Amino acid sequence: MKWASLARLNGLAKENGVVRARVKRQRKATRTLAGALLLSFLCGCAPYAELRKAARAGDIKRLSVLVREKLADDRLNSQGLRRTAFALLEGEIERAEGETGAARISSLAGCVDALKKPLSRRSEEPDLSGGVAALLLVESERGRRGVDESWITADEPHFRAAFVRTLIRPEDDRRPYFREPDTEVRRAALDAALDALASNKKSSSASDKPGSSNSESLSDEFKEIQAISGSDPDTLCRSKALSWLGRSNSKHALQIIVDRFQMGDEKARILTLGALYQKAQHDPEAQGLLYELGVSASGRVGLEAAFFMLSLPELDSAKDAQPSSLPAQKARAEAKLLEAARHGALDERASILGRHAIDSREWFDALQAATDPAGGSLAIAALGRLTTFSETRASATRELLGYAQGTGEMATLSSRTLAEHGEARIVPLLQGWLQSGNDELRHEAALNLLQLGREHDVAPLLADDNTDIRLDVACVLLADR
Repeated sequence: MKWASLARLNGLAKENGVVRARVKRQRKATRTLAGALLLSFLCGCAPYAELRKAARAGDIKRLSVLVREKLADDRLNSQGLRRTAFALLEGEIERAEGETGAARISSLAGCVDALKKPLSRRSEEPDLSGGVAALLLVESERGRRGVDESWITADEPHFRAAFVRTLIRPEDDRRPYFREPDTEVRRAALDAALDALASNKKSSSASDKPGSSNSESLSDEFKEIQAISGSDPDTLCRSKALSWLGRSNSKHALQIIVDRFQMGDEKARILTLGALYQKAQHDPEAQGLLYELGVSASGRVGLEAAFFMLSLPELDSAKDAQPSSLPAQKARAEAKLLEAARHGALDERASILGRHAIDSREWFDALQAATDPAGGSLAIAALGRLTTFSETRASATRELLGYAQGTGEMATLSSRTLAEHGEARIVPLLQGWLQSGNDELRHEAALNLLQLGREHDVAPLLADDNTDIRLDVACVLLADR
């Protein structure tokens, strides 16, 4: 037994020796690999670090040199390009001051998801830029995560707006903020009310039951929003309030919408039609009113009403109540739109032909007639739509390419239209525009090339002298990642 035990111990010792040798070799291999990675970093990755450092510091001259060097060596891949774009915007967020800095942060709404960390850090500063950063973050999150409770008492209105924007539960009290003197806070309160309404359709329906102590028409929130819809000095606040009334299930809301329509001028009536259309999607009485306006109203109000009328879904509850003349009414509304598409003002024709279905020979002919060069932007829009039809795609594309070779608005609109339709033949022209001394032309070229997936073509513009161009290019790169 003693010798057997010793033998087992010797065997274990040998096994342990083998294990120790194996571990030693693995450690040596790990050190060798780490050294190789470090060497690789020093040889190939350090320039990326320098690139990002220059971008974050806002050293545009140095950044321009580094970007062009990397492009010349074919060593700027998509990941490196986006990291550089991130560093550039991170630095802009950190340095943002005053109204100019706040406006730059606000312009980053399209890529906020990629910039949450730097925006969160900036929101810790109690200035205007910090408030704008906080509001951007809350808008993207649609919730209370990361919200500082102290924001509601902040001097900077954007912080208060950010907090109010999180009050999206039906039971949250938004009423005090509808009367805030600052426009941003009122807008945030209305947006929060719209979210709460959307999440509480069942409760909204129940609140209209006769005898309910919480009747929506008597609620303080309803009264506040009713007042805003007619008297707020901010057009967007009035629009949001009307939208809330249009989406609510209250019968009282319909009368308010009708009153606003009757008392308003042309612009106010067009604004109110949107609320009536929203109401008509679930209210037979509102649908009947919209049918009437679609036929009888004149001018731009009549055209908008006709559009809304023809796009309404048919309500099951309204089928029995619909007049036998409804097909004739729809035909009259359709004829009104077609006549305006043929002979209306240029902006009316552009609006109608851009939205109406091209589903008959009459509408197709009206679209083709709109390509007259005298129409300017209308002609470009019409040609762009004609590229979606097989029989006119080639000829319309040729005309757009011809306009793009020119100058002015027709050229830029044509290039944008071609890029939106994925036309690669426009690329050489856009590449030439990148070298232009005209800021607007470079800006247009950059955005169109990004639309076509030519991100490396626009890489040098991350170091453009124009700040708006730099930020827009960087933001689009991050949004597309």
